[in-house]
Amino acid sequence: LFSQGASMHWHGMFQNGTNEMDGVDGVTQCSFPPRTTFKYRFVAYPAGTHWYHSHDGVQYADGLAGPLIVSPKAPPDQATRDIIVFLTDWSNATAPAELVATLDSTSTDSTTWGDVSDVPWFGVLANGESLLRLNADSTSAAGTGAMTLAEQLTVPSSVPVRLR
Repeated sequence: LFSQGASMHWHGMFQNGTNEMDGVDGVTQCSFPPRTTFKYRFVAYPAGTHWYHSHDGVQYADGLAGPLIVSPKAPPDQATRDIIVFLTDWSNATAPAELVATLDSTSTDSTTWGDVSDVPWFGVLANGESLLRLNADSTSAAGTGAMTLAEQLTVPSSVPVRLR
């Protein structure tokens, strides 16, 4: 990100009266320049589990995304613990490299372009950590290789838990 602009989009936020804070580059705002800061100011509403991501280029695919939890003014239930699970795909290359390799840039006919199913995903991340990974003996990462569970999520049975 040291050489790219950025903007953040907030899924689930109503943005009543603050459309310019919605973060859609080229639509509701311009991206802010590299090595600068931008402060988003809006009412975080409604309460609940939401998410944000970069809306500039393919930064989202390289991991510029995350959960956005908006707490209610009064707790809605008796859950004593929240467990956040944010799932993302994992590839061994950067998103710009995958995009160039996937799309046929010499053609303007969109029927010859690849699609997301052509991208070689090598695993699944949960909160930035490996959850599923491609088996070492698999030859293809695009849906035909066998995946194994790398981590387990342990949920305590002794306390009420909210899984987000």
